[in-house]
Amino acid sequence: MGAYGEGSHAGTVYVYHGSPDMPGGTADWTKRSNQAYAAFGFSVGTAGDVNADGYADIIVGAPYWDDGQTDEGGAWIYRGRAGGLDPTPYWYKQSDQAYALFGYSVGTAGDVNGDGYSDVIVGAPGYDRWSIENSGRAWVYHGSSTGVSSTPAWSPGIVQTGAQLGYAVGTAGDVNGDGYADVIVGAPFFYWLLSDEGAAWVYLGSEEGLASSPAWRTLGGLAAAQLGTAVGTAGDVNADGYSDVIVGAPYWEDDAINEGRVWVYHGSARGLQSDAAWHAESNLAWARMGHAAATAGDVNGDGYSDVIVAAPYWSDGLTAQGRVWVFHGSATGLSPTHAWARVSGRRDAVYGYSVATAGDVNGDGYADVLIGAPYMTGAGGAASEGVVCLYLGSSTGVRSTYSWTGQGGQTDARYGIAVAGAGDVNGDGYADLLIGASGYDEVHTNEGKAFAYYGNGRSGVPLRLLQVTMDGRPLAHLGRSDSVPFRLRMDYRNPFGRGGATVELEAKPLGVRLNGQGTMRGAWSSPLPGAVLLRHSGSVRPDTPYHWRVRVLYNPATTPWMPASRWVTIPWNGWNEQDLRTGGSLNYLPLVLRNN
Repeated sequence: MGAYGEGSHAGTVYVYHGSPDMPGGTADWTKRSNQAYAAFGFSVGTAGDVNADGYADIIVGAPYWDDGQTDEGGAWIYRGRAGGLDPTPYWYKQSDQAYALFGYSVGTAGDVNGDGYSDVIVGAPGYDRWSIENSGRAWVYHGSSTGVSSTPAWSPGIVQTGAQLGYAVGTAGDVNGDGYADVIVGAPFFYWLLSDEGAAWVYLGSEEGLASSPAWRTLGGLAAAQLGTAVGTAGDVNADGYSDVIVGAPYWEDDAINEGRVWVYHGSARGLQSDAAWHAESNLAWARMGHAAATAGDVNGDGYSDVIVAAPYWSDGLTAQGRVWVFHGSATGLSPTHAWARVSGRRDAVYGYSVATAGDVNGDGYADVLIGAPYMTGAGGAASEGVVCLYLGSSTGVRSTYSWTGQGGQTDARYGIAVAGAGDVNGDGYADLLIGASGYDEVHTNEGKAFAYYGNGRSGVPLRLLQVTMDGRPLAHLGRSDSVPFRLRMDYRNPFGRGGATVELEAKPLGVRLNGQGTMRGAWSSPLPGAVLLRHSGSVRPDTPYHWRVRVLYNPATTPWMPASRWVTIPWNGWNEQDLRTGGSLNYLPLVLRNN
């Protein structure tokens, strides 16, 4: 921008740098239950990409939904598309059993059968399996090219009254590196030797789907610890190519009553290790650390996944103000010392009741985090409306102040009772946010509402990034290619109109940071806007975890204004975390010893 008469008429030129926007103050998509006391939005999560169309989908639970039976619960999937989430649910299930609380927990299961389509998992802790009251149950439904099956492919139960299996459910990532996603299920009121000690189980995926028997179990080891209140993937905290899991027990006691504790268990080629590799506790009575715990993604871009842990009832000066910590990963695992911590500074905020990775909301390569405080009163807001804060990652880790905040806008809305990264629902390369408000009243009391906010503050032009096998079949996040190389596809977009362009791909083994070196480029062409572009990964190692990013290069002969687009990837996590595992196997020459 020029100003020829500026100052002494010498003239001045101004340059203004562009940058991504934060999500908007008003939700881009909302949905409510239209039924009193259904508590729609009590649980929310990404569904992954259930039909592999390049748009992430979401799942929302309403555990007190009635559809023939009182409080049987329900779960809905809404599909992503160009422009954002579809307002009409694409899939709906309920339990057909009174007081089952189906949808108390929901989320992606990952791709448990390796067909390239994400699957979903739903928990119902109040379900009576085999007439055993509140024993609980969980279900997994497979995705496909036409969407999610209406029939569950897997559904474990437990023979114990009141165990409440399915209180927490989620993907475990790929704990044994076989290319199939695994799942983790919690039952916080399970007892083995001690009442309400709680337990968590991991079931392994395979070509046929999930195993009927668990491959791993951990117990609370302390009466009333309620281990399994929070369960999920920890990402890969030591970057060894195997996913790790995180488990919380908010009523664990060591130095202080009900201080709570969180454990992380490392994955390996043989599966999860039996002993915890790391743990943390709050050291403050009644803080309930481990009520919420999750992967944070790679918030500092060092190639190691980090974790986020909350003690929502932390009361250090202010009752139940809540506290949240982030611990960084490393080659040896999680640090014993937190890298970041925050409190709400508000009485009864219950800050950290829900926590999650947001994915990469601003496209800078660092994962970001979401923190929910469902009973907090926001600045100038309604009493106990609920507040959610988004903190961005950076080269030094999570930033000290939040970059975005949302508020319930209604007394006792419980906005932030659940938070999640939605994935990229509009395909524009920016991660989107998903927030539940189970107490929201719009037409009916406590009908509940879910809110989605799009990354970059709007629904951008869709790129529809997909990783695919060499023969074009979809390859889900953390999936295994059927050959050594793999391919990436994207919809071509050029802000300067039609001109010469090509795709540049950078793919590196896990543990090697993306640095712009050793990239693969194609020949110049003049594709039409919206054309599908494919890029071959080139020479890669067999049976190795990889991460990647891609961008469009513009031919300077036809497009001299800008050399390239921004780097993009599917924003489930940070750029330096694993995206897939190559096929094939590593072969080693035999070692021969000779006596001279």
